[in-house]
Amino acid sequence: MMHLRKYRYGTLLGRLSLDSMQAKDSSQMMQEFASRKPRVNPFLKAYHEDFAARADWCVKGYEDCNHNPVVTVSAPDLYAKPGETITLRASVKDVRPFTQRWWLYREASGYSGETFDTAGGLFSEAHSGTLEFTIPEDAKPGDYFNFVHIARNEHENPMTGYGQTIVHVC
Repeated sequence: MMHLRKYRYGTLLGRLSLDSMQAKDSSQMMQEFASRKPRVNPFLKAYHEDFAARADWCVKGYEDCNHNPVVTVSAPDLYAKPGETITLRASVKDVRPFTQRWWLYREASGYSGETFDTAGGLFSEAHSGTLEFTIPEDAKPGDYFNFVHIARNEHENPMTGYGQTIVHVC
């Protein structure tokens, strides 16, 4: 199953649909989103930092500009049973020092259980490209967890790179 076809998994600019939405034309979708309580997009700060760094590209040479870290995840989709522990892996390439971490994108996940608490979704310390995750015992087949690997480099105008792994419960 290729997870990029599912609109509810989320993107850099937010989610394209909510789980409760049926396929609708874009004007109906915008009305549905407008009627909900607004939430801050967790990617908005990085989006603006990225724009500022790219503005330098217009007036400076390549070597004088910052470029985003390139994140590669080992598997975009993983499958596991309740109680099973899996390992997520990501690698980052960048010429600048960077921090990296795994984050659970709760709003773009589909978990039907109740016992899961992730302390805000942060799962790994800075500079960790590996994460071990145990599927909650009360997860059901069809549930999924959307993990985002975030790498942010150090610069006056920092840039952020992302990778995504969807863990499907089977």
